[in-house]
Amino acid sequence: MKSISVLAAGVLAIAIPTLARAQAGPELLLSPMEKDQRFDANARSTFFFQTEAQKFDGESVQMQRYALDARVRLYPQWEADPRIGVTYSKLDLGRNVTGLQRQYDDLELSVGTGIAKYQGWVAGLVFGAGYAGSNAFGDGNAYFGTATLLLGRTYSENFDIGFALDYNGNRTFMPDTPLPGIVVHTKFPEYNLEASIGFPFTYGRWRPIEPLLLEVNFTFPDFVGARVSYDLVKGVGLFGSLAERIDAYHDPALENSSDRILFYQKFVEGGVRLSINDKFTVLGALGYTFGQDFRYGFDTRDDNEITKLNDGPYVRLEGQFRF
Repeated sequence: MKSISVLAAGVLAIAIPTLARAQAGPELLLSPMEKDQRFDANARSTFFFQTEAQKFDGESVQMQRYALDARVRLYPQWEADPRIGVTYSKLDLGRNVTGLQRQYDDLELSVGTGIAKYQGWVAGLVFGAGYAGSNAFGDGNAYFGTATLLLGRTYSENFDIGFALDYNGNRTFMPDTPLPGIVVHTKFPEYNLEASIGFPFTYGRWRPIEPLLLEVNFTFPDFVGARVSYDLVKGVGLFGSLAERIDAYHDPALENSSDRILFYQKFVEGGVRLSINDKFTVLGALGYTFGQDFRYGFDTRDDNEITKLNDGPYVRLEGQFRF
């Protein structure tokens, strides 16, 4: 009998990409895991060279980002395949900039499980809670809830369709409203091409020749990116990527308690990937960030500028582990 984890294996195989990692939302069920895999984790540190806030002359910023994603399968032998996931990130500006706090934290903890099977359709549920704000865990307005209902079906080895109803109280667009989604996932083995097309997820993956991999990803409303990877020898490869992300944090200094700090940031980077074995991978990258903009508002439909940051280089280190 097939496991309800078919949600991850194909039905909604949005192939949650390495371009935008998170393990505490719908990705908890959607991101594939090997049959006997129990745990995976990803830790990242990004160190930005010193820059300045454009609106406030002389206010320097020495920004750093830290992030951790982890996911555990509780009972992989169960058909429902329940899982727990956690995503944590910290944004540290190095000092208090006018209109901003020095540090912002974003933590989300979720539980996901299959809930039903009927005539080829498979359903799953992910629910959780989080905190996104300054003054870690001390701002009552920074707590939020999340829930996603997933429904999908595999029609053939190369064609699946999935539906979702997603609520995220810290989404940068309409955080107070559940949003519907639909994704069609198809493969073209003869061209080494697969694509998941829909809303709020769109993902494409093409390997025109064996060492070369091209990926594009759009996750509404917070992330869009593209990556090129090239395998030099077994376990060693090069990559380059271009991405844009938006983060949201509550800040008690804002006049309206429903407003949040919205941080827009674009990246371009190149680096090296080293796989020690099939369980541990290390990545190092040198990049350049631009379009850095701190704004405030309820969501991205109507926000106001606080300050932009000057463009500048950064260094990023990443470790991936699974067993």
